[in-house]
Amino acid sequence: MRRVKIYILSLMVAMSAMVCQQQKAEHTAGILYTCPMHPQVIQDHPGQCPICGMDLVKKGEMTNNLALMLTESQIRLGNISTMPARKEAFGESILTSAKLAINEEKTVVVSARVGGRIEKLYYKEEGKPVTANAPLYQIYSEQLLTYEQEYLLAVRQWEELKQPRHEAFLKAAEKKLLLLGLTREQVTGLRQSGKADAHVVFLSPVSGTLSQAEVKEGQYVSEGNPLYRIQQLDELWVEAELYGNEIPDVHTGQEVKVTVAGYESRPVMARVTFIGPEYRKGGQILTVRAVLPNPEGIFRPGMYATTAFMHETRNVISLPSDAVVRDAQGNHIWVLDKDGAFRPREVGTGQESDERIEITEGLSENENVVISGAYLLTGEWVLKKGAELPAHQHQDQMNH
Repeated sequence: MRRVKIYILSLMVAMSAMVCQQQKAEHTAGILYTCPMHPQVIQDHPGQCPICGMDLVKKGEMTNNLALMLTESQIRLGNISTMPARKEAFGESILTSAKLAINEEKTVVVSARVGGRIEKLYYKEEGKPVTANAPLYQIYSEQLLTYEQEYLLAVRQWEELKQPRHEAFLKAAEKKLLLLGLTREQVTGLRQSGKADAHVVFLSPVSGTLSQAEVKEGQYVSEGNPLYRIQQLDELWVEAELYGNEIPDVHTGQEVKVTVAGYESRPVMARVTFIGPEYRKGGQILTVRAVLPNPEGIFRPGMYATTAFMHETRNVISLPSDAVVRDAQGNHIWVLDKDGAFRPREVGTGQESDERIEITEGLSENENVVISGAYLLTGEWVLKKGAELPAHQHQDQMNH
């Protein structure tokens, strides 16, 4: 029994000596220890953090301790995406509600070119799409019949006599028919058939949407009477309402971001073309109008939208708001390093817009930043590490 006690005592003394030698070797080699949660705590021997009580780790192991490794499957299932940090124009914005309206400058009024009786309307329902060069209406016009006969007479004279003056008569008669609204194909067909007809079909000059049919079949019209109103919806007006003190930050030609209700994932840039000259009666509100491109025709007049008028823009690094995790420890982002590890980084923030936030410190251009799935990574961190995100990490990264 006595021999056993002596053996245990000798073993403890030997282990103690080995630990001391190891600590002495680490001290001689310049190994430093730091706290995973408080990297500003640094000392040359193992121990516990005086702030949170966690065991200190070797400074060289800090990087691995502050990282998450995920498989490709986990990244895909978590919808985690990244993008390189870039500088871009960023500034304060004025957010206000707006409504899409018909662009009156893109509305075409189709009027009667000659007097006569409307025999047939090919489009009667408001809101129906109209195609360019499609039959629009048929008119019976004795006036137009006379012009057709004059043209055919000029054709015969030119073909028989071939004199320059007859060629001039022919060109004048042809031009008259074109100015009255007939297409060149219709005039060519008239020449080939050699038969004038008082019943003439007029074609739509543009594509768009029928907003109003102002005549009925069988109605007599005079030259200049309006027949149709056709809206071209490839451009719309965005009409927003701003307070008078916001107007100095808005000017014609300025770009404005428009987010249409139901299409939040597809914001569109519009350009301010008009600022109301007077306040609305009984209030301090002015109307601001911008032209919104709509080449696909997905937006319709009457839709509601949100507009963001940017001003005081600067070139700064900015990220989507969802990329920044806000908690009691500060503002954090997640960076994907070259070794494939995700690491949290505390950052300084500045101005915020409706969807983005300025990064003032802690992030450099071209670093790969997580822009979706940041909160999922934070949850994974808390689950695995059992602690909140570390503060002041970006300072340690920069110093390192």
